[in-house]
Amino acid sequence: MIDGAGGIRALLGGNRDDRRGGVFGVLGSAHAATALAGMGLAGVLGGAAGVVPALCVHAAGLIVAGIMILTWAHA
Repeated sequence: MIDGAGGIRALLGGNRDDRRGGVFGVLGSAHAATALAGMGLAGVLGGAAGVVPALCVHAAGLIVAGIMILTWAHA
């Protein structure tokens, strides 16, 4: 989720008043869905490939998510 006052301000400032609750709802749902998918993927990768490759996939996912957020924030 978006952390910090700057992220919350950017989120709230970029949306109309009547859409802000929906934006937070979508973000919360997306966070829950990706957390569930990540736990499932970690269980499969951790058992099949080992812990270190699973952590590398996790790190790559964080990098991709950061790039997506930066791209979205500047669009």
